[in-house]
Amino acid sequence: MIKSIFILITFCFHLIATGQKPTIDHDTYNNWPAVGGAKISDDGRFAMYYFGIFGKHNTLEIQQLDGTWELQLDDVKEYSFSSDSKYAVILTSKRQIEVVNLGSADKKIIDDVQSWKMPLDNKGWLAYKADSSDDLNLMNIQSGRSKKIKNVDEYLFNPGCTVLVYTEVAVKNDSANSTTSKLHWLNLAQEDDRVIFDGSFGSGYVFDASGSQLTFFGNKTRANREDKKEQESIADRRRKTASSQASELWYYAEGKAACELLINKLPSAGFKISTNGLRFSDNGKWIFFKMELNTGLSMAEWYNALDEQERSEFFMKQIENPNYAPWLSAKSDPDAVQVNVWSYEDAQPESMKLKDAVVSTSGPDHKLTQVTGLNEENVSIVKDKGDFALIKTESGPFADEARWNYDARPAFYLVSLKEGSRKLLRPDNDQEAPSGIFILSPTGKYVLYDDTKGNLLCFQTSQGKWSKVVISPQFDCKGQLDNGGQSICPIVWNLEGWLPGDDAILIRDNHDIWKFELSGGKQCVNITNGFGRRNSISFRLLVDGNDWLNTQGTKRTSGYLLTGFYEKDKSVGFFHVNTLSSQEPQLLSKGAYFYEGVHDLGVQITAVKAKDVPVFIIVRMTAAESANYYITKDFKTFKRISNCYPEKEYNWMTSELIHWKTLDGTWADGILYKPENFDSTKKYPIVFEFYEEQSGELHNYLVPKYGNKTLPATWLVSNGYLVVRPDIKYKIGKPGQSAFNYVVSAAKFMAGKRWVNPQRMAIQGGSWGGYEVNYIVTHTDLFRAAFSGCGVSNIISLYGSKREMVSFVEYGQVRMGTTLWNVPQLYIEGSPVFYANKITTPLLLMSNPRDQAVPHSQGSQFFNLLKRLGKRVWMLEYDGEGHGISDHRALEDFNTRVEQFFNFYLKDAPPPLWMTQGVPEWKKGVETGLQLDMSGKVPEIKKVIDNKP
Repeated sequence: MIKSIFILITFCFHLIATGQKPTIDHDTYNNWPAVGGAKISDDGRFAMYYFGIFGKHNTLEIQQLDGTWELQLDDVKEYSFSSDSKYAVILTSKRQIEVVNLGSADKKIIDDVQSWKMPLDNKGWLAYKADSSDDLNLMNIQSGRSKKIKNVDEYLFNPGCTVLVYTEVAVKNDSANSTTSKLHWLNLAQEDDRVIFDGSFGSGYVFDASGSQLTFFGNKTRANREDKKEQESIADRRRKTASSQASELWYYAEGKAACELLINKLPSAGFKISTNGLRFSDNGKWIFFKMELNTGLSMAEWYNALDEQERSEFFMKQIENPNYAPWLSAKSDPDAVQVNVWSYEDAQPESMKLKDAVVSTSGPDHKLTQVTGLNEENVSIVKDKGDFALIKTESGPFADEARWNYDARPAFYLVSLKEGSRKLLRPDNDQEAPSGIFILSPTGKYVLYDDTKGNLLCFQTSQGKWSKVVISPQFDCKGQLDNGGQSICPIVWNLEGWLPGDDAILIRDNHDIWKFELSGGKQCVNITNGFGRRNSISFRLLVDGNDWLNTQGTKRTSGYLLTGFYEKDKSVGFFHVNTLSSQEPQLLSKGAYFYEGVHDLGVQITAVKAKDVPVFIIVRMTAAESANYYITKDFKTFKRISNCYPEKEYNWMTSELIHWKTLDGTWADGILYKPENFDSTKKYPIVFEFYEEQSGELHNYLVPKYGNKTLPATWLVSNGYLVVRPDIKYKIGKPGQSAFNYVVSAAKFMAGKRWVNPQRMAIQGGSWGGYEVNYIVTHTDLFRAAFSGCGVSNIISLYGSKREMVSFVEYGQVRMGTTLWNVPQLYIEGSPVFYANKITTPLLLMSNPRDQAVPHSQGSQFFNLLKRLGKRVWMLEYDGEGHGISDHRALEDFNTRVEQFFNFYLKDAPPPLWMTQGVPEWKKGVETGLQLDMSGKVPEIKKVIDNKP
């Protein structure tokens, strides 16, 4: 024992003396801190954000951005700035509200808070309930005004924070066995408090964008109804008996004496108002809500609830339209077998029928307009803008079938909310059902149509005419699937934003941003003047959290900020353009950084801007330094305001861009990750992991966490492995061959490095990367070990496994580009199962029973074939898991087993028992087999009987 302690102490002194840092392990994943939730005051002088361990402990940091003051508060749940930028209001996990006077130590504490509300544009107003009381406390932290309101249930500030609506709950009437409420409209500036409704309420209130209109579901108190003298019909009484949950739609406009009843009875029999989906249109002229089948009524109850006139109307509608309410005419045979019959002529699966319908009503005249038909199947509003709505009715099981099944293509309609009229959107001279994408402009003036054939068409809603948008021959925007030189989708339209008035749009191609005129037939203008294409830069508009830029049609007189992704060195630059004419963008700054945002076809960076001044907060990182917050005023200079660097305590990583020639002679890019204590005199084991193209993430900071399909690179590098992520560019019809070309050539390139052990190379991939692993190990013995998580092994069986897989294989990620029967040899050559006998590499698979993306059979059939061949193969199968692992204990188990697998084959560590002895099914959940086998036994190729004919 004394000897062991002495050895431990000696080891600790060695670590201190050598400065060696600990490696990433599973405990690291559970205790890794980060920053998040940044907010900036309207005047740009203060910022606050949290840092800590997600789900465990966090600290709120409040800073004066000139560096003269800061404050830290623990265990914060919510926080906000006052609109005058003088206070911060914080709700803690102790249910306390702390009102902090920014720049000083003064603060007010409110205890035992049950609920609170403080809108973004708050004007200093704060409302809360405390002390388990129904009293609502209303206070203005800027002016010092306060008010207490008795017996409040729900409450809500309007946008702009000029009004508070709240429900005053009256004393329960025991004799009537009911509780009534009063809805109040409180004008905060004038202190005018008026009751606008008396009755019961549904689920919440909804304001329009201006904050001057309100709508909600409720039932008016019977004694106060304007129609109280009208006699209820027998049908009304029957409906109330059948369903006590009937709701009415009410509306209030500021300045009116009381709410107005919009709808209390639907024109369509058998349907009721749904309390979901209530909202105003963007312009405030329309209220959208949904109707749904009254499932509380049986067919007989529904019919019996009709009076004679309603029954007559029902029969007349059936004569006009035999499909009207078809569920009523369907009689059930008690002896019939309950079976769904699938037919090749079916355009829609059974599970997608009888969806909700949606209607709209205008505030001024309360005209009811049916936007989508009650009997339309799988119908939805794509977008509503101005006085129009774009709706889509699915006539096919999935959008993927639209490429080859005309009956499965959706229909798009433009609905006039004023008139209720509907127009089928189909471009002139297009006899086929459209297969492209429709986009409604911000004011409803135009509908754009991408026909997926390289054309962009425009429909002017006021004139009802189609026109073709003029495209420059220099516009270079090919689809993502053609990066190997062939194209399935000829063009991809990447909409960046609409210009004011809807008459022009900004679209980016692979490099530059263009302005397209929608009227007048003008030629499109390259506003970045081809600078991106000439310099291999991909431009995007900068977008902030407050929609500061023109993605919603907002005009900026000071020009536009752009981000530029440099394709050669993967760095990012910020640019400025003054107008929307053709010009050279002005470079503001450039650096080898990665920013928080969208990294797809360029970099769209998300920034948080102060409301009143041009001060921005952005998240910046490198592969070697974690994400932190920075402020900038001009995107030329940046000041870091957070200080979160947990990686400094561990043996972390560096990243570098590598280039090599593939087997077919083309140049390729990839990322090489090394440990920070890299020693060029050593020989390292190396793992290649891949998924499409990832070199654009050269400077991305990889947060240590459990891998759910593969082992994380952070663990591998910290524990003495090198990791390479090679980009893969695909040739249509040859997905496996393409992966082989890039991965094998990368491995041979790295094997030539003196610090790489060419006998200790492995590959891993998850999902699509799992397929590529399966293919590669059936065509080379270059690798010592391989792991494939949730990967495809048989493209042919995948092709017919589910309906959506047909298009996924032909035109999606698999990229076959043709059908199975046209070129069956392509499908055979691309399927690893047909070459299972060629495998010599030890292979670990994972395939889970609830995988909805890649059928479980893809893993099990590959495993069974390899087992039949006596190959060294194992498969992990986690109960209840799908396309990857989500359960925490399963994650820990999965990562441990893959670690053991690689450590055995690449580091000569002892193998675990699950690899040498297995875990019998009857011992599942009892024994894990994770203990190391110290007997010297190792997995070997199994001799099997070869049944030759």
